[in-house]
Amino acid sequence: MTVTKSENIDEALLIFRDFVAKFHNDTYDFEFCNGYILQATRNYFDSRKFSDGLVIFTKKRGVDNFVIVSCVGDNRAKNIFAVVKELFENSGKPVFIKNVGKELEQDLLKFGCRHYRVDEWWDDQSKYDDNSFPEQVLNTKQLVDLEGPNFQSLREEQNRFNREYQIEARRWEVCNLETVEKILKKWIDNIHLRNDWNKEELHASHEIFCNSRNDLIHFGIYDSKNNKLIGFLAFSEISPKCLGYNVLVNDFVYRNSYRILMLEGARIANSLGYQYLNIQGSEDTNQYLSKRRLKAEFEIPKEHLIFDKNSCF
Repeated sequence: MTVTKSENIDEALLIFRDFVAKFHNDTYDFEFCNGYILQATRNYFDSRKFSDGLVIFTKKRGVDNFVIVSCVGDNRAKNIFAVVKELFENSGKPVFIKNVGKELEQDLLKFGCRHYRVDEWWDDQSKYDDNSFPEQVLNTKQLVDLEGPNFQSLREEQNRFNREYQIEARRWEVCNLETVEKILKKWIDNIHLRNDWNKEELHASHEIFCNSRNDLIHFGIYDSKNNKLIGFLAFSEISPKCLGYNVLVNDFVYRNSYRILMLEGARIANSLGYQYLNIQGSEDTNQYLSKRRLKAEFEIPKEHLIFDKNSCF
């Protein structure tokens, strides 16, 4: 088994996309989009390339435990196990494995990884970070049409919004921090007031999406009455059938703009030829219930596993 180390994220992402195309061409899982990798590894990036796959990992902020954030290719559990064993032996600290679905879970448990104990949490806000509640995968055509009784509430919400505001989504071929800095700061201030989340961390987790990249799709959202920028969106491909919704920044002055821009994201994904849009998992109950109002066609439950001294070699 040949293993290659790589600390160059752009080089690794090219390899990552090749493995996605070869082994996961019909996936809906959020960890297979480049935007997720960019955000998850913003503080530290490393990877291990195998002949049949790639494992990407980072370090957990503040404690420096290694965290597996994504694995692509064949024999995923075997490759993850090889990396977590190496990282645990070198660091002596528990290694976290994120984005573990049911099939991968069973294989990793056989290799000796374990579930969280009752008293273990990702942080003091959520059990499994944004895996605490399942990923929501939207059928984009359904959310463009909004037909039938199942979507009545969303139709009414959209109609109320459209009577009060007129917005326009414009695709940006060029994106930079200077363009979005004002609306981003305003959004961060509002999120901080609502949820008491750390402003610096919010900025760091979104700043990486404020620059042009070939693997990111950017849209500016404008109040068309006065040509005012009131939000921006960023997406990246999961597979040819599914787009990942990476960033939604909105102006809270525009009532219900969060859900309207979720619907706008579905419209954009549909116009780009994607049948599905993954709007990620959720960290808390309120976030999850808000996303469920969009009537996802299906959910993908994920969790974290741990490899440590209590695991079997």
